[in-house]
Amino acid sequence: MNILYRIISLPITLGFSAWNMVRRQFGGKTRKTALTPLRVNNSEVAIVFVHGFSGDALKTWGNFPTYIAAEQGLLSWDVFSYGYATSLFRFETPQLWSADPDIERLALGLRTAAALPPLNQYKSLAFIAHSMGGLVVQEALLEEQPIDFDNQLAHRTSHVILFGTPSGGLEKASIRSSKPQIKDMGLGATGFVQRVRSRWDTYFKTRPEDMDDNHPFTFLVVAGDQDEFVPATSSLHPFHERYRRVIPGDHLSIVKPTEASHPAMQLVERAFCHNASLVSALDSARVAVEMRDFRRAIQFFQSHPGELDKPALVQYALALDGLGRRQEAIKVLTEHGGTHSDALGTLGGRLKRRWRVERREADAIEALGFYEEGYRLALAQQDLSQAYYHAVNAAFMYLVFRRDSTVAKEWAERSLTACQAAVDDISIWRLVTEGECLLITGEDEEALTHYRRALKMEANPWKLRSAYEQAYLVAKYLEKEETCTALQQLFGLPIPY
Repeated sequence: MNILYRIISLPITLGFSAWNMVRRQFGGKTRKTALTPLRVNNSEVAIVFVHGFSGDALKTWGNFPTYIAAEQGLLSWDVFSYGYATSLFRFETPQLWSADPDIERLALGLRTAAALPPLNQYKSLAFIAHSMGGLVVQEALLEEQPIDFDNQLAHRTSHVILFGTPSGGLEKASIRSSKPQIKDMGLGATGFVQRVRSRWDTYFKTRPEDMDDNHPFTFLVVAGDQDEFVPATSSLHPFHERYRRVIPGDHLSIVKPTEASHPAMQLVERAFCHNASLVSALDSARVAVEMRDFRRAIQFFQSHPGELDKPALVQYALALDGLGRRQEAIKVLTEHGGTHSDALGTLGGRLKRRWRVERREADAIEALGFYEEGYRLALAQQDLSQAYYHAVNAAFMYLVFRRDSTVAKEWAERSLTACQAAVDDISIWRLVTEGECLLITGEDEEALTHYRRALKMEANPWKLRSAYEQAYLVAKYLEKEETCTALQQLFGLPIPY
């Protein structure tokens, strides 16, 4: 009689529309826990799909993993799908041998899988989760802070994208249900969802009232505009609007893209690739690892910026800027940078980039002053690498800001002289600096040769993008359209802002 009551009552517990949708989609079979490799190329980063209640490691996602694997910007990501025990038609009682685990145990299982082969080999993991799977991921990331920063899952995680996740709980989930997973999604004042929200808000500060963006991963919550199972009040509203997205579709179709241009695919592509301005030369996998390193530097240095030595201070400022926190980077260097040429160059770079975006004359004037002072200080310290760096940036500012090509060429010659004297410097920075100086002095073909050589060197995406943007802007200012086209084709990057 007890079992019969539960069979009859489960559609009421979930709501008949949700019941029919899930029943048609999954058929009620229990899925075993499994990590299914979908593409493995021994990369440094991996994407892990996590399905939802009564879902399946493969069927839930349709062609989603296939489109991910074919996306040019994601070719360097290995891809897995994580499955776990969950069923629609199974009814748990204390007298039976087995039952579907609650969400807390599912999260511990995911965290354990991340700490074991093959996932433990990856420097960064990205999670794409659907429905209840998003709660599994959130709980898995809420482990206590270990001594070893690098092994904490939250700090190994580069992206978290939650599709239709009931982060605020579900009214349809009855606390009277015999199924732990359904009860965990309920709205009880002391229930699982409320505990997760409290801890998540404390650690990651993504609430609507929070403006902090200091969590260690890129974060998005996505709702379907026709999702009747998980309303926007649960999937979106617990988080700040900056993290919210809405795409066409119901609870199931939002994770079953029918073509590569599907909105779900576009969201994933932009989330993974926008920081790299990604095309051929720049790889989102390498960017993900660098983003992790930026966050790691901030974690180590943010408590004592005034006590840092100059190299560490520069690293801290670059990490802040790399995560889009440029105002903080400028403040740190202004307050603690002193007169070290490296710090002056970093500060000049932050101000120059802010000027290019906001067009504040004071920023440009101050940046130029830092470059000129940094050059003089570098020469006095016989630091030729710093000397050519400051000189080429001064040349750029005189050309693009002051619009004085004569003085710009003088600074370019100073930079070239320092490059030629820096015989022990075989870095990519020396090559791209010489390339930019040659553009300013009118030797375009030789400049392009230097950029070709630079692109053959192993370099991180930030250096390549910075070199390209500055070179393109120089050529654009000098009205050299053919050179602009050649640079764009060479780097494979879009036209910079």
